[in-house]
Parts: sequence; C-alpha cells; structure tokens
Amino acid sequence: MLNVPAVANPPSEMSDVIETRLATISLSSPHLLEVRFKNGIKVDGPGLQEVLEQRAELGSKGPFLVLGILPADVDFDINVMTENHYAGQKVLDHTLAVGWAANTLMNERMASLYLSYFPQPFPTQVFMEEDEARAWLLSLPLPAKP
Repeated sequence: MLNVPAVANPPSEMSDVIETRLATISLSSPHLLEVRFKNGIKVDGPGLQEVLEQRAELGSKGPFLVLGILPADVDFDINVMTENHYAGQKVLDHTLAVGWAANTLMNERMASLYLSYFPQPFPTQVFMEEDEARAWLLSLPLPAKP
C-alpha cells in the first residue's frame, strides 16, 4: 500500500480562492467572482489595491461578473472615497459588472456615493442584500465565446 500524503487544497482549488488582508476572493462559478470582505476590517487604499491585483491574477479565467460583499461591521478609511481605484488597473479588462451587497444602510450610502463620484466603464449596482446583488448579476447577458 502506498503512503501518499493528503493534499489539503489541490492546486486547482487553490487558484480559485485567494486570501488578502481585506477579503476572500473566490470563483463561485465560471463567470461569477465573489469578493467577500472580512468582518471587522478597515477598508483602505493599499488593501483595495491588493484585492484588485489578485482579481487581475484570476483574469485568464474571466471575464467575470463580480459580487462584492460588505459585512455589517466593516469600516472605511475616508481616503478610499477620494480616488478611482479602478483607474488604470488590469482588472478592468476582466470585469463585466460589479454588484455590491451592502448589508447596512451606511455601507449602501458609502458605496453609492463612491460610485456616483467615480462611475465605472461597466455596469455597477448597490443592493442591501447579497441575494439581490447575485440575482442582478446573474440576470446580465454574458459575452459570446469567440
């Protein structure tokens, strides 16, 4: 009998889930990427940059509909509201749309205000509930395969 060590996360699974300081990024279906921000964190510019860079790393598997999920106890560095974090990012080429699940009125207002200051070149929408954001994303047409 061979003694083969068990692999906790096979390589194919590891490439579909990425942990960053602010969020867990996971590929939940071939065209849906979930960015689940962690409880109790403070969203800041460097952390958002890391999330966008890691999303770009998954780009070869895209393009993606992106579901951003904010927990109720998230906090924001006020400086994140003063910069278009998508500007010049490689992830733009791999993003079909972003639906935000705000989960609180304050998160909904912050996300909506940000998107009013920095409209994106892809559809965006902010919802209170994760199910609403997911349903909206899944209702959007996907590009035809070449």
